[in-house]
Amino acid sequence: MIYWDSTKKLKQKHRSGLLRVSERLVSSLRVKMPGMVEEVVWVSAARSFCRPASSLFQKTTRINLRPDDWIITPEVFGEDEKPGFTEWLATRPARIAGIFHDNIPLSHPDITWPKSVKRHPIYLSLLRQMDVVFAASEFSAEAFRSAFPETAKLPDIVPLKWGADFFAGKRDSDKPNSGGFLTVGILEPRKNQELLLDAMESIWDEGFQVPLKVCGRINPHFGEPIAKRIQKMQRSCYPVEHIPNLSDGALWQAYQDASLSIFPSQAEGAGLPVIESLWAGCPVLANNIPPLKEYGRGPGCAFFQTNSRKDLILQLKFWLEDENYRNTLTQGAQKRTIPLWSQTAGTLLDKLGMAQ
Repeated sequence: MIYWDSTKKLKQKHRSGLLRVSERLVSSLRVKMPGMVEEVVWVSAARSFCRPASSLFQKTTRINLRPDDWIITPEVFGEDEKPGFTEWLATRPARIAGIFHDNIPLSHPDITWPKSVKRHPIYLSLLRQMDVVFAASEFSAEAFRSAFPETAKLPDIVPLKWGADFFAGKRDSDKPNSGGFLTVGILEPRKNQELLLDAMESIWDEGFQVPLKVCGRINPHFGEPIAKRIQKMQRSCYPVEHIPNLSDGALWQAYQDASLSIFPSQAEGAGLPVIESLWAGCPVLANNIPPLKEYGRGPGCAFFQTNSRKDLILQLKFWLEDENYRNTLTQGAQKRTIPLWSQTAGTLLDKLGMAQ
């Protein structure tokens, strides 16, 4: 039996990237293992994983774990968020696997939520004590290894690749490339929207009138200056629009409407938006950082020099001015073979010894 840790899911008000990954992966596991995957929550009072209450009038019930069961936790947490978990982990009655997304709180603490920075060393310590750690990418797997001394005993570390099929829409094999630009991600310095806005302002000032949609909620710690800059640019009649919240269906439509997705992020653990854009048939221009290259390398995806405003401007102008280049990149995105969530689930089950 697989028990999927959904403790934070019940409290979360927004659909973060981590939550979307969790939803897609557990859904794919259920398809592959009918009746063998159940969502559970950590209940501090019980010092155990329990079945969540289905209504206000019901209580949570403790899971009777067996040695051949698996707990999988895709969440990022510390002992203060799951009181008693450290003790449970040391004497656990079943096997447990964690999903490691990134090491950004330690590599970029200046642009990471303070709570995440404080929690991360504890989180890493908990993962180290698990039976298996699934990493969001090869890059993320190496980041996990590098967080510990070479002599440290670590669990098995298995790189995964996220699936792109986040929406059941039909992939567009004849997509026009005359739409506007799109960038997707929470508004914050890590996502590097300021770099993109700098570049867009430059090409708009040269007379190009391609519109830009910026899709993503505002980071309450760091995002407000970016949102205010977009508002200021709108008042100056630049063709930029901010959309803070999108359903999966609306996101799919945004990719369908755009001619090019741009991902200037300066730090990631994987490249989920890159392959989701390609899945929708929308080509990609991304910052040349390892996780985005790992996910995006291939037809339909181009890269600009790392954090280079100058090269980003050159690449955007080349896209706008060269029809053959646009056609080549667009056709590459439409015809490219893209990883699916069913494949991710299959890799995970193989490692757990539960493949059918």
